[in-house]
Amino acid sequence: MKSNTPTEVTETIDPTFRIKQALIGLELTDSDHAILAYVARMLRYIPVDSINFLHVIPDFASYTPFPDQSPPPFIEEYSIGEDLMQQMEKKVGEFLGKATGTYFDYSVQEGNALEEVLSTAQDVHADLVIIGKKAGQHFHNIQARKLARKVHTNVLVVPENTRDQVRDFLVPIDFSPTSMKAFETALDLCKTIEGPTSINVLHIYEVPNLNVYKIGTSPEQFQKMMRENREEAMAAFLDAYATSVPRNTTINSTLLERQNFSIPRMINDYAEEYKADMILVGAHGHSRIELVFLGSITEHLLNINDTVPTLVIK
Repeated sequence: MKSNTPTEVTETIDPTFRIKQALIGLELTDSDHAILAYVARMLRYIPVDSINFLHVIPDFASYTPFPDQSPPPFIEEYSIGEDLMQQMEKKVGEFLGKATGTYFDYSVQEGNALEEVLSTAQDVHADLVIIGKKAGQHFHNIQARKLARKVHTNVLVVPENTRDQVRDFLVPIDFSPTSMKAFETALDLCKTIEGPTSINVLHIYEVPNLNVYKIGTSPEQFQKMMRENREEAMAAFLDAYATSVPRNTTINSTLLERQNFSIPRMINDYAEEYKADMILVGAHGHSRIELVFLGSITEHLLNINDTVPTLVIK
């Protein structure tokens, strides 16, 4: 069930980075406040042509023990139309008001939340899907990693407790093509933001255990070689892709050797220490296994990150 309610005002925004069609999942509970507040801040900097706000109600017929029977009577009286549309419009209006140059569209669907998000994203040709995340909870029990794995477009996951600004970006890289896309997206975002911004490029590497092998170098020498190799790779990466950095943007690079924690945990901890406003990460890296499973690092990061918005680049 759909209803179109366009809202448009005019103001010119730097079109360096533009979203043509966004899809935002809403629960119609207090958990929506964080995502709407974040989107309101985001719209100050990023031009968005159209946003579809989607609410999915359960398929009540599936709760009937006998498939051939009709849903319980109270279900038939449940309003899934204009009432929910009005609730969505009211809530969106409280946070976004008359968004600059953006059309609003409202959809109510019945069924499985994940399937309806995927279907609607395809129907409206969304180039960005945005969902909120509470600690241990997700939009209609959708785990962010499952959505990011299945949807064929970029995904922004907004945790409940986020910072009040969008200026400092963290880009974990493994020198893969999607790392490059994530970094270039961060650069494009910085070009739309007035005032100082920063991009911290983070690479975490592992040194294999060589104790069981007979090689001509000591573990310390090999560790030094690995570090130097990654320093050269980082320099080459920045030389290749940091070619059009805005004047107000500072690029920092950090190399960390993996110690006792997983790479996703190290990324998450670094983001909190760095006070990142957003993490931009590629959907998958070099590994063939990661190509199949979205990227185990990205999925694990989405699972444990409860504080920093994460943009997954496809």
